[in-house]
Amino acid sequence: MLGRVVVGAVISSLETQAMRAVLKQISQLKPGRQEPKKGIFIRLDEGILNSFKEAGPGYQTRIAEVLTRYVEVYRQQKQQQKISQRVKRAQQLFEEFREQCFWHLNPKLKIRAAQIDLVVDGLRMYGGHRGYVLAEQLCQ
Repeated sequence: MLGRVVVGAVISSLETQAMRAVLKQISQLKPGRQEPKKGIFIRLDEGILNSFKEAGPGYQTRIAEVLTRYVEVYRQQKQQQKISQRVKRAQQLFEEFREQCFWHLNPKLKIRAAQIDLVVDGLRMYGGHRGYVLAEQLCQ
């Protein structure tokens, strides 16, 4: 079921011109086997399948490459989302513990990903037990 959703999302998001450009790039790749492949049965719209087949032999490899790229982008987005959530939480903790732990820093400081360690260190050093626990949660 998830496979259908993923394929549907990939296929529905690609316009015809964009898809042809991707197919052209993929058709020029010489895939090297990195891990064993598993055979599956998948239902595709006829037009989508024909678009892959028009690019010549190896259409299954190209479909697999499109799905691989989709998964890579999805994972990157999830990682960015996680970082964004950590930055937001670090900003909240910076503001909450500013007087206790970050008195020496600009009160209007906007926390970025590179400054999360600064917040963690300040909480561990000056935040008491609660600050230490929150710093550990921020590290996860």
